[in-house]
Amino acid sequence: MVKLEKIVLVVVLFSTCICWSQSDLKKENKSSKKEAFQIPLPDTYPIYRGCEDSSNPEVIKFCTINKIREFIVLSFDIEMADKVLPQAKSTKFLVEFVIDKKGKIKDINAKANKREIAVEAIQILRRLPKLKTPGLKDSKPVDTPFRFLVTVYF
Repeated sequence: MVKLEKIVLVVVLFSTCICWSQSDLKKENKSSKKEAFQIPLPDTYPIYRGCEDSSNPEVIKFCTINKIREFIVLSFDIEMADKVLPQAKSTKFLVEFVIDKKGKIKDINAKANKREIAVEAIQILRRLPKLKTPGLKDSKPVDTPFRFLVTVYF
């Protein structure tokens, strides 16, 4: 009986150690992902063609995001979405990317309820034209992260 109690105690201690070590690893992975995507925000956001008329940085940011959304929606393959989601009338997906120091898009990621939708979003973003002006911090070009939700109706 004493031997069985010792075995149970060892198993419980061992499994507890494993659980703690795995939770620490998960925390480390989450923090390293956050650190990898933490880029200092610019003083001036990148400017998409047609958004340069305003001097207000918030208006420029809003215009740039709307132009990128419009580009995605107009370029989206509606027939593919209709095949993948036959019962749906729309789809939403999250896009994340960085506009680099030269105004080009990089580090593209998309999350959607179907893999095909995410792949389509990434392919469209790869075709996005170079932005007129990159983001600026202290008058120097910097990488600028973007993350927003896109809805496509079909």
